[in-house]
Amino acid sequence: MAIATYTYTQSGAVNTDFNFIPYLQASHVTVTLDGGAQTLTTHYTLEAGNVVRFVTAPTDGQVIVISRDSDITQKLVSFADGSNLTEEDLNNDASQGIFLQQ
Repeated sequence: MAIATYTYTQSGAVNTDFNFIPYLQASHVTVTLDGGAQTLTTHYTLEAGNVVRFVTAPTDGQVIVISRDSDITQKLVSFADGSNLTEEDLNNDASQGIFLQQ
Protein backbone atom coordinates (compact mmCIF):
# COMPACT_ATOMS: atom_id res chain seq x y z
CA MET A 1 0.00 0.00 0.00
CA ALA A 2 2.91 2.36 -0.59
CA ILE A 3 0.84 4.47 -2.98
CA ALA A 4 -1.82 5.00 -0.32
CA THR A 5 0.50 6.14 2.49
CA TYR A 6 2.45 9.36 2.89
CA THR A 7 5.02 9.86 5.65
CA TYR A 8 6.28 13.26 6.73
CA THR A 9 8.68 14.40 9.44
CA GLN A 10 7.77 17.74 10.95
CA SER A 11 10.48 20.33 10.54
CA GLY A 12 10.45 23.29 12.89
CA ALA A 13 6.96 22.65 14.32
CA VAL A 14 5.38 25.23 12.03
CA ASN A 15 3.64 23.17 9.32
CA THR A 16 -0.04 22.46 9.84
CA ASP A 17 -0.87 21.46 6.25
CA PHE A 18 0.26 18.22 4.64
CA ASN A 19 -0.64 17.14 1.09
CA PHE A 20 -2.26 13.82 0.49
CA ILE A 21 -3.74 11.75 -2.34
CA PRO A 22 -7.39 11.63 -3.46
CA TYR A 23 -9.91 9.74 -1.35
CA LEU A 24 -13.64 9.07 -1.65
CA GLN A 25 -14.76 9.36 1.96
CA ALA A 26 -13.22 10.99 5.01
CA SER A 27 -13.60 7.69 6.89
CA HIS A 28 -11.00 6.19 4.52
CA VAL A 29 -8.28 8.55 5.78
CA THR A 30 -6.28 7.82 8.92
CA VAL A 31 -3.59 10.01 10.45
CA THR A 32 -1.09 8.85 13.04
CA LEU A 33 1.64 10.63 14.97
CA ASP A 34 4.66 8.87 16.38
CA GLY A 35 4.31 8.24 20.02
CA GLY A 36 6.32 5.09 19.96
CA ALA A 37 3.55 3.00 18.49
CA GLN A 38 2.10 5.51 16.01
CA THR A 39 -0.74 7.14 17.92
CA LEU A 40 -3.96 7.64 15.97
CA THR A 41 -5.12 11.25 16.00
CA THR A 42 -8.30 13.10 15.09
CA HIS A 43 -6.91 16.62 15.62
CA TYR A 44 -7.07 17.52 11.94
CA THR A 45 -9.49 18.47 9.19
CA LEU A 46 -9.55 17.41 5.57
CA GLU A 47 -9.37 20.44 3.31
CA ALA A 48 -9.97 20.99 -0.40
CA GLY A 49 -7.13 19.91 -2.63
CA ASN A 50 -6.44 16.77 -0.59
CA VAL A 51 -4.82 18.58 2.32
CA VAL A 52 -4.69 17.30 5.90
CA ARG A 53 -4.71 20.35 8.22
CA PHE A 54 -3.77 19.88 11.87
CA VAL A 55 -5.53 21.97 14.51
CA THR A 56 -2.12 22.42 16.18
CA ALA A 57 1.13 21.83 14.33
CA PRO A 58 2.88 18.58 15.23
CA THR A 59 6.07 19.05 17.24
CA ASP A 60 9.49 19.34 15.62
CA GLY A 61 10.76 15.94 14.48
CA GLN A 62 7.40 14.24 14.92
CA VAL A 63 6.58 11.66 12.24
CA ILE A 64 3.20 12.05 10.54
CA VAL A 65 1.74 9.11 8.63
CA ILE A 66 -1.33 9.75 6.46
CA SER A 67 -3.00 6.70 4.95
CA ARG A 68 -5.95 5.98 2.70
CA ASP A 69 -7.58 2.70 3.63
CA SER A 70 -10.53 2.12 1.32
CA ASP A 71 -13.07 -0.33 2.69
CA ILE A 72 -13.23 -3.35 0.38
CA THR A 73 -16.54 -4.45 1.92
CA GLN A 74 -18.37 -1.20 1.17
CA LYS A 75 -19.58 -0.62 -2.39
CA LEU A 76 -19.93 3.15 -2.75
CA VAL A 77 -21.90 3.17 -6.01
CA SER A 78 -24.82 0.96 -7.04
CA PHE A 79 -26.28 0.91 -10.52
CA ALA A 80 -29.94 0.11 -11.26
CA ASP A 81 -31.78 -0.63 -14.50
CA GLY A 82 -33.41 2.50 -15.89
CA SER A 83 -31.37 4.89 -13.73
CA ASN A 84 -29.28 7.74 -15.06
CA LEU A 85 -25.54 7.17 -15.20
CA THR A 86 -23.88 10.25 -13.82
CA GLU A 87 -20.29 11.31 -14.34
CA GLU A 88 -19.80 11.43 -10.57
CA ASP A 89 -21.06 7.86 -10.06
CA LEU A 90 -18.89 6.50 -12.87
CA ASN A 91 -15.81 8.36 -11.60
CA ASN A 92 -16.39 7.23 -8.01
CA ASP A 93 -16.86 3.61 -9.10
CA ALA A 94 -13.65 3.67 -11.15
CA SER A 95 -11.71 5.44 -8.40
CA GLN A 96 -12.84 2.97 -5.76
CA GLY A 97 -11.57 0.07 -7.90
CA ILE A 98 -8.19 1.75 -8.34
CA PHE A 99 -7.91 2.68 -4.64
CA LEU A 100 -8.70 -0.90 -3.58
CA GLN A 101 -5.98 -2.24 -5.87
CA GLN A 102 -3.45 0.14 -4.39
